[in-house]
Amino acid sequence: MAYCVHHVPGRARIKVPQLRSDPALSQAIQQDVVRLEGIRHVEVNRHAACLVIHYDAEVNALDTVLDRIRAHMPGRTDGVAAAADRGANGHAHTNGHGPSGDMVRAAGQVFGQAVFATLVQRTLERSLLSLLTGIR
Repeated sequence: MAYCVHHVPGRARIKVPQLRSDPALSQAIQQDVVRLEGIRHVEVNRHAACLVIHYDAEVNALDTVLDRIRAHMPGRTDGVAAAADRGANGHAHTNGHGPSGDMVRAAGQVFGQAVFATLVQRTLERSLLSLLTGIR
């Protein structure tokens, strides 16, 4: 599963956990993404399992880049992913991507948003309480 962990227009950091264990996958993704129109530079950090993509935001949308990266993920049946699904040893990879992986990711996002909203609410409540007690 590939997902964006940081983005500003023209630069995005994409987490791809499979990069850590599959040098062939990292090379295939890098070579494929750099061919997209508007891509200026692709940095691969296998130890951090991420890609840093420098791109022209007016020419190429981040969604297009993510789709191209995800095409290399195991479980895909299109031509681009067929070679990426097999590592140097010819074995297929598994990564949990697919319907159940997407549901887990969506549930994680909802849970993360709920936790964040709770933290913000409690911080604001404490700040207001400290302001009110300081006024008396």
